[in-house]
Amino acid sequence: MMNKTQAQSSVKRLNAEIFSLNPSALLHFFTLDLTDLLFDKGLISQPTEANLNSRIFRFHNNLFLTRQTLVWRGDTYSAIPLEAEGFELSSQGSLPTPKLRLSVSDDGVPTLGLLKSQIRLLGDAAGVKVTRQRTLVKYIDSSNFGDDDTPPEHSEDLSAEFPMDIFFVERITQENKNIMEYQLNSALDLENVRLPARVMIQQRCMWFYRGEGCSYEYSSSLDDDQKKIHGDATLPGSAPPVSTIDDVLFTDLLVGVSMLNKGKFSLTSQYDSGDFVYVQKGGIRYYFVNVGGLCNGIDVTNTNFWTPDQCSKSVRGCKNRWQRSEPNLRTALPFGGFPALGRIK
Repeated sequence: MMNKTQAQSSVKRLNAEIFSLNPSALLHFFTLDLTDLLFDKGLISQPTEANLNSRIFRFHNNLFLTRQTLVWRGDTYSAIPLEAEGFELSSQGSLPTPKLRLSVSDDGVPTLGLLKSQIRLLGDAAGVKVTRQRTLVKYIDSSNFGDDDTPPEHSEDLSAEFPMDIFFVERITQENKNIMEYQLNSALDLENVRLPARVMIQQRCMWFYRGEGCSYEYSSSLDDDQKKIHGDATLPGSAPPVSTIDDVLFTDLLVGVSMLNKGKFSLTSQYDSGDFVYVQKGGIRYYFVNVGGLCNGIDVTNTNFWTPDQCSKSVRGCKNRWQRSEPNLRTALPFGGFPALGRIK
């Protein structure tokens, strides 16, 4: 592991070499990482050494020096015809949008052909992580040379490199049987981003009732670490049915009748007024309260007996659930709307 002193020494050596009268040749190394895209599309279950060669592709375009592979920091880079331009920073403050152009003829480098087939499998290269590393020939791995052909000026230093550039493929600008050209963008490029990233609505919550964001009963699906991140103190201890979609409380519909949790609904069970059950779909529990009296074999879709527990998506609906379920909690409501939103006059 490189320490601070070693890093400072390597930077000084690199700067001294650059400004010398006869500096060593500059090398460019490019890494295209498809790991996240392959994982998101379910094409790999997890990154392993077994699928390393089909998800991470390393190239160099230093063909004026060698057409053989080069090793930098222990990783092997294949020599390919590759053009990269537009990495320079602008004095006007705008982030660079480089272009990467690869020659992919069928009789070319096998690794490049595998990259092309993987991109076809994904359907689109947008999102591929592209890393550019630069160093000088003088400092590359000693494994690039044999015992008899090591240049006298060579002095391996794996910490002597210029700042790394990390970009992501934004879109394809040209593709045919010989050329793949992509425009890259920085992860910090916010030129076309609008904040906030979701629509702002004043009086209506946008969270899914009893799901993530709403958090009413969502605590049951969280592990301890997630609860700490979310804020365990704001999660209700229980989440019984509260009201109809019109904010009519079940306690008002069932005057003098206690509500009793009967768990998961079953057509073969008998239910009476005040009993409430749930059916589960997509990890969310949907609750229904019996307000019609004794019944057996009657599905929860029958509104003569069952009334669904639904949130009105208003501040009142949010207060009904949070302040009634946990009256001692005085934290901010997890309301997904923007009540303070108004027109600027």
